[in-house]
Amino acid sequence: MAGKIDLTRALAKPAKYMAAAQRALQKTTPFVVSITPVDRGNARGHTLWDGQAIQCAYPYANRLMITGWSRQLPAGTGMPMILAQYRSLLAQEIKKI
Repeated sequence: MAGKIDLTRALAKPAKYMAAAQRALQKTTPFVVSITPVDRGNARGHTLWDGQAIQCAYPYANRLMITGWSRQLPAGTGMPMILAQYRSLLAQEIKKI
């Protein structure tokens, strides 16, 4: 199954796996920005990486990212796509350990 992670290895090297997870999250940020609906819109301009997490600093962030609801956002976009991208990047980072 794609994206499956062996936690036994992760428990043996927790710091390396946490660093891999952080790198994967940071690499996910441009993807999150790219799927926001309008090139110069509020969401695209206020979706940022703060060094620890992806910050979506606009009032409707929860609705847009969690439920994926927007008149401008293609159906199926939002958190499911973000999680799929993150899992893919995480698997790549873990392979490097």
